[in-house]
Amino acid sequence: MHTVPFARQEIEKHKGELLRKSGLDYESFDYLLDHIFDKINVADREVLEPFRKRAIEILKDIDQLMPHFWHLQWR
Repeated sequence: MHTVPFARQEIEKHKGELLRKSGLDYESFDYLLDHIFDKINVADREVLEPFRKRAIEILKDIDQLMPHFWHLQWR
């Protein structure tokens, strides 16, 4: 499985909500998150950069917020 560099940041940003909805305590949540990310390849920004403009172009027709999300994450 592969993901983008800011995926973990997004999960951490919503940690409170995820804890409430999952019923997990902080220690269990962190353990689970570490275990998940041990199994995921986080792609380097340099690898993704050549595809950024095309991805934004494709996503603008699918999700109106996604191109803005990509732009904000790339700063």
